[in-house]
Amino acid sequence: MSTARGFVLDHTVLLALGAGNRLASGLIVASHEHADVHVYVPALCLAAGQSGRPGLGEHILSLPAVQLEDLGFADACAVGDLIHTGMDWQAAHALVVAHPKLGQPDPVWPVGRRIVTQVAEWYAGWGLQVIQLPIE
Repeated sequence: MSTARGFVLDHTVLLALGAGNRLASGLIVASHEHADVHVYVPALCLAAGQSGRPGLGEHILSLPAVQLEDLGFADACAVGDLIHTGMDWQAAHALVVAHPKLGQPDPVWPVGRRIVTQVAEWYAGWGLQVIQLPIE
């Protein structure tokens, strides 16, 4: 069994990272230092972060251990379905990337990935591990 840990950063955490949040920075450092720690940034979360803090996108994607998760067909349909139910578009893409049964199946993460956020209630009830990053 793999001990790899996958973390999906939503736009709230990207904005916190851009503002110098120590815990968010520590997760990025861990992904650089440990081969079993993987950090994913959904494209729509990056767009939301960039809109709130111009230049953030270039900074985030300059970090070698951070992987951008694009919005392909299956994910776009799943995000659209979640938006239709009332979920914010930024949170919807983070949820689709993290959840093993929404969007494109991911054999690398059959039980899903953890979501790192500052608003844990957005992801309540989906059966995922959610890590709430405190606001500094």
